[in-house]
Amino acid sequence: MTLAITLLVVALVLVMLELAFPSFGLLSLAAATAYTFSLVCAFKEGSTTGFTFIGLGILLLPLAIGFGLKVLPHTPVGRRLFLHGPTADEIQRGTVPDNVRELLGQEGVAITDLRPSGTARISGQRVDVVASGNFVPKGDGVRVTSINGTRVVVQSMTTP
Repeated sequence: MTLAITLLVVALVLVMLELAFPSFGLLSLAAATAYTFSLVCAFKEGSTTGFTFIGLGILLLPLAIGFGLKVLPHTPVGRRLFLHGPTADEIQRGTVPDNVRELLGQEGVAITDLRPSGTARISGQRVDVVASGNFVPKGDGVRVTSINGTRVVVQSMTTP
C-alpha cells in the first residue's frame, strides 16, 4: 500500500514539473507510468483500494495541474523557473517617448536618402524618419514637421 501511495504522489509531482520544465512530454509519460503502476499496486491490495486510487487520480490530477499553474510560479523555485511579463506601470501606451517629442520643429541633415524613409541626424542624434512629399537626397537639410506615435515626419528644407 505504501508503494501505491508513493507512486501516486510521484505521478502528481511529475505532472506539476511538466508544467515548469519543457520536457516534450517525457515527464508526462513518466507521470502516466507512475500512476499506472500505482493502480496495479492498489488493485493487488483489493478492488476497493484500486477503485479508490482511480477516484483519487481523477480528483487529484486537476488539483495538481491547478497547483502547478497557480501556486508554483509564486514559490521561490517557481520565480526562477517562470518568466514574468512587465507590470502595468512598466508598459508604455500611446505616448511619444520624451527624446522623440522634443525633436518637433528641430532641423537636421539626412544621413541616408529618404525614399520616403531613412535616417537623419537631428539635434545630434540618429533618428529614423519618414519624408513627407518628395525624395530627399542624402546630405540635404530636413525639418521635423510632425510626430505620429514613434514615427518622425520630416520635410526637406530645400524644397519650397
